Amino acid sequence: MNTFSLMNRVALYYFITICSTSFGYDATNNSTVPTKLTALKAKQGLSHNNVTALVQDKYDILWVGTEDGLNMYDGNSITSFQDNSEKKLTFNSIRTLELDPLMNKVWIGTNGSLEFYDYERDNFYREHITSNLNTIEDVCKILWDDDLNKIVGVSNQGVFRESKNGYRLISKETSQINSIEKMDNLLFVATESGVSLYDLILNQSIQQYQFDDLNGKQIKVLEAFDHSLYLGTAQGEIYRYEDHQLVRLADIGHSIKTITKDQKGNIWVGSESNGAMILTQGEELQHQKILNKKISSKTINTIYVGNDNIVWLGSFGNGLLQCNLNDPFYTIAEGEGNELGLKNGSVTSILNDDEKIWIGTDGGGLHHVDLQMMSTKVFLPSKSILSLKEVNGILWAGTYKDGLYFSRDKKNFQKLKLFDDQGNTIEKEVVWDILVDNTTYLWMATSNGILKYNLNTKELNRYNYQVDNPNSLSNNDCRKVFKDIKGDIWIGTFHGLNRYRKESDDFKRLYFNNKEEDNMNINNAILSIYEDDKLNFWVGTFGKGLWRLNRQEDLFEVEEINTALPSLFIYSIESSEGNNLWLSTNKGITVYNTKTNTILNYNAADGLQGPQFNVGASAKLSGKYLAFGGTNGVNIFNPNKVLNTSVKPLRPIIKNIIVHSSKVPFNTKKVIYKNHLILSPEERNFSFEYVAVDFRQNHKLEYQTRLLGFDNHWQTTKSNSSILYSNFSPGEYTFQVRARYPHQEWGAIQSFKLQLLPYFYERLEFKLFCTLLLLIMGVFVYRWTIKKMDRNKMKMEGIINERLNVLISEEQLLSDIENQKADLIKETLDKREKELTTHALRLLHLNSLIEQLDEKLLHLQQNPEEFTINKIKSIRRDIKNAENLEKEWEVLNQLFAEVNQPFIKELQELNKGLTDGNLRLCYLIRLNMSTKDIASIMGISINSVKVARKRLRKRLDLSSDVSLNDFILNLGK
Repeated sequence: MNTFSLMNRVALYYFITICSTSFGYDATNNSTVPTKLTALKAKQGLSHNNVTALVQDKYDILWVGTEDGLNMYDGNSITSFQDNSEKKLTFNSIRTLELDPLMNKVWIGTNGSLEFYDYERDNFYREHITSNLNTIEDVCKILWDDDLNKIVGVSNQGVFRESKNGYRLISKETSQINSIEKMDNLLFVATESGVSLYDLILNQSIQQYQFDDLNGKQIKVLEAFDHSLYLGTAQGEIYRYEDHQLVRLADIGHSIKTITKDQKGNIWVGSESNGAMILTQGEELQHQKILNKKISSKTINTIYVGNDNIVWLGSFGNGLLQCNLNDPFYTIAEGEGNELGLKNGSVTSILNDDEKIWIGTDGGGLHHVDLQMMSTKVFLPSKSILSLKEVNGILWAGTYKDGLYFSRDKKNFQKLKLFDDQGNTIEKEVVWDILVDNTTYLWMATSNGILKYNLNTKELNRYNYQVDNPNSLSNNDCRKVFKDIKGDIWIGTFHGLNRYRKESDDFKRLYFNNKEEDNMNINNAILSIYEDDKLNFWVGTFGKGLWRLNRQEDLFEVEEINTALPSLFIYSIESSEGNNLWLSTNKGITVYNTKTNTILNYNAADGLQGPQFNVGASAKLSGKYLAFGGTNGVNIFNPNKVLNTSVKPLRPIIKNIIVHSSKVPFNTKKVIYKNHLILSPEERNFSFEYVAVDFRQNHKLEYQTRLLGFDNHWQTTKSNSSILYSNFSPGEYTFQVRARYPHQEWGAIQSFKLQLLPYFYERLEFKLFCTLLLLIMGVFVYRWTIKKMDRNKMKMEGIINERLNVLISEEQLLSDIENQKADLIKETLDKREKELTTHALRLLHLNSLIEQLDEKLLHLQQNPEEFTINKIKSIRRDIKNAENLEKEWEVLNQLFAEVNQPFIKELQELNKGLTDGNLRLCYLIRLNMSTKDIASIMGISINSVKVARKRLRKRLDLSSDVSLNDFILNLGK
């Protein structure tokens, strides 16, 4: 390509994909590639910051060799191994790492031994090369021949080849061996004095004149890629041996430490004290130095290209550095010299300038970044540039407390020295934002109102808040001035939104709740304004989130997504195709899709300069790129690239099972290379540790887990990479886990079978034995119970018979007593009946006596002449005998009540209002007295007795067919 557009240039920065683009490298042209590197150091868990070797296994786990131990890194955690670890290495200083092509092993060359890690046995083992087991074997590199026999280079001892009987020395070098490499059945040996060759088929050393020029040179590195061999020297020279030709590629002046090749064919070179660089193949060799302050002058011990085209750099003293070639975000940050860096990392304003970018910083001045020439020029040094705008070829720059500057040639800047219509100078103004209106007016949002500058007449007007004028600005602290598609000018202040009314030269105030009295610092503080291509009018606030303005009714509508935003401080707003709004905040950048009402959040872990962005620091660049400035630089990216970043299929690995028991609280069992495990009965509480290896977006992964045999439903988590289970019954279970990126399909399921052994008392055999024993005991208890019941039955029968006899005797005694009592009662009743009869007869006699007395008196009355003293005495004797008549009735009543209690009770229950005469008649009828006797006893005539009987029947409500005598005689029976 002969041309280089902004899109291609920025794409180069993002991905560091150095394609066939013209970047000549020589002593006078030091091309650089700005690169973002993520460091992993000892404070993150690495065993040492001097990284010496790297390899990635088939599980995507990265093995990191250091000066002091070996590390396993899965993107989520680091496990370290040293000579004092539970799983020990013999020596800690790692020289080289290689994967076994045949067996599931990682081979480790240290400064004293050849060792390997066995995945199946989860341990390290040493393999001796020489017969002397006490020999220090400084292994510099490990290879395999075509028969998969190992070839091991040992410094100061030679090159050894594996055979059936151990290792055989095939090349004894007199100089120290730095590296070995195999290509086309030839073994190349790099030494301190050149390169020697060995034919692996002929098993003999050979000479090739092409390498004669290297005699006496210290060859540090040998690496073969396909049919090309790359050599690096201690003097900084890089050679390529290809098609029997040895070509010198470059001389960087620093010792070469490592050479590797990426997936695009670019050659990466690590040097001593000069960082890393890239060689690319085009019409001619291209050479660019990696620009990053982490490695610019550091030693790079090893470079390894892993999966997903991630380039890993092992540095001396700066840990492990990750260079993601697919990173969609590129950061221009603080740098030194003429390199593509900023004098101050806090970016406060951005302006597109064709294939260049103007970047204003907080105290570092204005930077003109040339993306094609890889250069930066600084203007207005030490100034804080808050706003930028170009009008008719003139660049305007608003500062913090230093007014407004302008440049006609974009090289020389002048300060605008004017007074406003109120007589105030603007030389110390804080200019937050600049807007051009029809190339005539320049509007400026300041901390002291709005300035309107007429570019033609040079007239400068200031608009301020006025207490008594509701049509003035709502607040003097203005942060944003914006012009919509209709030409209306909008001003965002720290207390409401204002629309400029040109016809009346004043403002209409708008508040979120239509209340001017709302809290000024939160409820109505506006930081950003934006109008998208659908003519939606958006307002970003200071702590109240994102709002949409209904311009027909001048009313604000709050967005539902505010509850899901990571931050409610919206510093700047940009848009991209597909209905996406890009919001910079103090917690990264949020993408809001206004059509689907969904959001995506990006932070420093995704490649942003940091979490904190600055107010108004954003711009649309050429080629649909966006730029946002923050406290640690500016991020430039293609929004479509960010949203459509390719993701690899995810298949998690189950790393460990941690068993929690009373004996060992945390017993970790590594199961990454297994698919099943048996746990003892005591190991009922356990947790699984799992991870989907992703070194770029590990923080965004979502997981689902379930334990078949317990619960078939998936449990979702967005952060945890472990899950705890406790108190499970014995049996077989299958743990399953899967992962995905946000809004993607779930990946493949990883399964692990787990068998929980039962206690002896939970085993089927024990349960059957116990059941049989219980049955036997049941039969025994049954038979014993039957016999005991029979004995008890006989005993109870005797007791019952004995007690029955006693009861019979007692009952007989009671019966006799009752009989005696009945006889006594009967005898008493008979006596009382006799007495009753006697009294009744006496009453009859007394009544008869009274009748006789009455007759005597009647006779004397008729025959007075017969009146004598003796007759008087006789009548007196009769009267005395008749005086006790009423007493006799009382005795009769008492005796009758004693003898006829049931009769008296039932007669009283009839409650018929019976008189004493009625009762006496009832008693006499009850005593079977005749009518004559009743008349005589009662002293009345027989007819009177009949009348009395009729009255009694009436009182007793007896019908005519009921006999009065029968009724009274049956009463009380």
